[in-house]
Amino acid sequence: MRFDNFLERFRPAGAPGAAAAVGVPADRPLELAAELEPVFGELSGVVAHARRIREQASFDADQIRCEAKEKAHVLVESAGNELEDVRAAAMASAGERAQQVSQAALAAAELDAAAVRSRAADRLPAYVDRALDLARNVLKGAHS
Repeated sequence: MRFDNFLERFRPAGAPGAAAAVGVPADRPLELAAELEPVFGELSGVVAHARRIREQASFDADQIRCEAKEKAHVLVESAGNELEDVRAAAMASAGERAQQVSQAALAAAELDAAAVRSRAADRLPAYVDRALDLARNVLKGAHS
């Protein structure tokens, strides 16, 4: 019995009215505890069952976390392996694209060079004639 409830025992126990026989009232908290004890006794099995459920749930949660960590590790490793493959494919694609651009630039340069050669071939006879005329004039001026 707790000391703070000790004085409660001496509180009047009956309804107001005519005086009753003198006596110490019953200990209500103790009576209530005794009355509820069988109910709580019945609940002990439920409490034990609930504890087993919590323990099983905790075990299952640990298993799920462990499996999830393993799956995550496998996924990260797989992604790392795929990264190398994707990187190699991207490099190959970029190399092919650079090769195509380079070939296109070379083809354009060859066309430009062919155009320059064609213009030079068209203009060369006129330049040769001018050069010969200049040379003849210089030679004529030297003999006169």
